[in-house]
Amino acid sequence: KLFKVDNGRIRYLSEEEYIKLIEVSPDILKSKIIIAVNTGLRIGELVSLKWKDVDMKQEIITVSDTKNNETRYVDINKVVAEVLSKIEKTSEGEYVFAGGKENSHISASYISHLFAKTAKKVGIQGCTFHDTRHTFASWLVMQGANLKTVQELMGHKDFKMTLRYAHLSPEYRKSAVEGLGKKCIILGKNMDNKVDVRITK
Repeated sequence: KLFKVDNGRIRYLSEEEYIKLIEVSPDILKSKIIIAVNTGLRIGELVSLKWKDVDMKQEIITVSDTKNNETRYVDINKVVAEVLSKIEKTSEGEYVFAGGKENSHISASYISHLFAKTAKKVGIQGCTFHDTRHTFASWLVMQGANLKTVQELMGHKDFKMTLRYAHLSPEYRKSAVEGLGKKCIILGKNMDNKVDVRITK
């Protein structure tokens, strides 16, 4: 059985933990960790991904089988493109991650348990495969990505789900109002203590 996902907690991988996992993970797991961290795909979306939904020319993944039953589009960065190109050369059938049986995909539960086993091996505590999705969102926010953009990439219907990551960017509110400050140059105050403002372009 799959590990139960707790949407109330946020556990994301540090860069050090990510490197450790990549270094020791078998190939069958490594490619999935890399793609998950770089796309935010849920494990079910990842293992059921079909080649017809991967547009390498436009660098877009179409995710149609989503939790919210709404199609979303995920951009393919250079890291994901490289991993997918290697898989494409060896994979047969319609699924990106083919399973043991004909016309089937690899088991999500197998990948979940293999991830847990590998994480334990390198001393990473309290981490499940679902946390690669939290890692995707957390790293985006920490590098300054707009929260609405993160919401779109994650496929969150409720913005509150995305707001959970806001604390990872403690300067995001300050920088937002500072942006207004750059637009407004205070020229001085008149006798009524009113502020004269010039708006810059």
